Amino acid sequence: MNIIVVDDEILARETVISILKEISSDFHIAEADSGQELIELTRQLNPDIAFVDIQMPGKNGLEAIRAALPHTQNTKWVVMTGFAEFKYAREALHLGVIDYLLKPVDPDEVKKLIDHTFIGAKKDLHLQCKQLESRVSLLFNGMSGSWQDESESPRSSEIWQCQLFYVDRLNPDDIEDITVSSFYRSIQEITDEYCRKDMQAAMIRLRAGEYAMITKASSEEGTGRMLQLMDLAREKVRQYASSRHALTVIRSGKYPVLLELKAEIMEISELSYLRSLMGNTRLWFHNDLQALAGIPDYAKLGKTAIQLVEEYHKGNYVGFINSSERLCSLLILTPKEQTSVKSSLARFLGSSFGTDWMDETEPALWSKRLEQMGQLLLSRKSAPEQRKQDWIDQVIEYIEKNYSIDITVTRIAEQFRVSPNYFSTQFRKLKGVTFIQYLTRLRMLKAKELLSNPSAKVNEAAEQVGYYSTRHFTKLFKEFVGCYPSEYSKNSKNSKN
Repeated sequence: MNIIVVDDEILARETVISILKEISSDFHIAEADSGQELIELTRQLNPDIAFVDIQMPGKNGLEAIRAALPHTQNTKWVVMTGFAEFKYAREALHLGVIDYLLKPVDPDEVKKLIDHTFIGAKKDLHLQCKQLESRVSLLFNGMSGSWQDESESPRSSEIWQCQLFYVDRLNPDDIEDITVSSFYRSIQEITDEYCRKDMQAAMIRLRAGEYAMITKASSEEGTGRMLQLMDLAREKVRQYASSRHALTVIRSGKYPVLLELKAEIMEISELSYLRSLMGNTRLWFHNDLQALAGIPDYAKLGKTAIQLVEEYHKGNYVGFINSSERLCSLLILTPKEQTSVKSSLARFLGSSFGTDWMDETEPALWSKRLEQMGQLLLSRKSAPEQRKQDWIDQVIEYIEKNYSIDITVTRIAEQFRVSPNYFSTQFRKLKGVTFIQYLTRLRMLKAKELLSNPSAKVNEAAEQVGYYSTRHFTKLFKEFVGCYPSEYSKNSKNSKN
């Protein structure tokens, strides 16, 4: 927590700082002896809380707070004075001051203020991260046609970056794949832990099934924390990588605008088939994929390997055999000295098929192994369609009961003991729309029902259908219904008169 203590009397500053250090040694405390210095510090630190003396030479405390307000976000202001100067109380309240302390300050009062501020800051941060997650999920999954807010204009201090995680395994529909669920939860946990006011992050699922960690930093310290988070997440990949899972990590560049980041992520997604040749122990970047794609033989080999795995998972025997034959033909043409590419491909296929590949550097033996995989494919039996329909009916019932809370793909997947990828795939297959599209439509219909009541308020309707931000709710409602919530409510009221 960043804190500023402002008082022209050094003893008064030291007293407050001493109290704060006794509460926690982790606080970042800056001090100032004038109103002008406070203004300059807020530009640099954007503090969580500031203790400001009212009576100071030059600008007094309230004048300094007023001047500092444009440079702060969510700062909690506490004024201090040696006298019960109630003539300042009205102005202090107008400026958003949360408390008024008499000197000498009471340590217990300071602790109560800090506790209240810390809890409030955590709630605000959680809300901001959930808003970010909701917004980027809608943007990347096609539910929001534009990004109509301040993010469209570059900010000198704002940086966006993404880290993508691709998980390839024997059966992407395996409902008991606890390892993948544990991996996702561990990444989500460290994402939540690392978020701060100047560094927010969100984990979402993209259409192709990959995980995306979208991060935004608004300070130099936040940018450093963003890099630490991504490095730590990459280390998690090393812990979960095994013979049954091929985990590939690809990191984007840094951008001042989210839409520019999205453009690179789409390019990475288009080249993601090359992960079959890359291995899963090192960090890859966009230019690495571009370099591999620039080699025609590698591009064909990577595409064929991914298609081979996809045909197997879809249960398409003919497509699998055709892809097997193309892959073996391409391997014969691959130079013998390219053993690293062949080794990476062997590990990828071994993880995707859940088996130890034979001699990973001897493609001549691969044809026999792929033929065996084809026979296994013929023996696989798909689950009865009725069972799938029963399952999706239970999911729909759960969504309709819980649409007003923070409901996500991961939460539902855990509820029904399936992997997030399996849930997303099956939901779209059986319902014809993505989970986000279905949930948004349900919420908008419920919102229309609520706003049909003449006494309904837009912000209350937004909260009741599960949206943290009224502004975000309003944007979605207009896209779905064709008018603003307030207009809809007004029109409903007029039609009843």
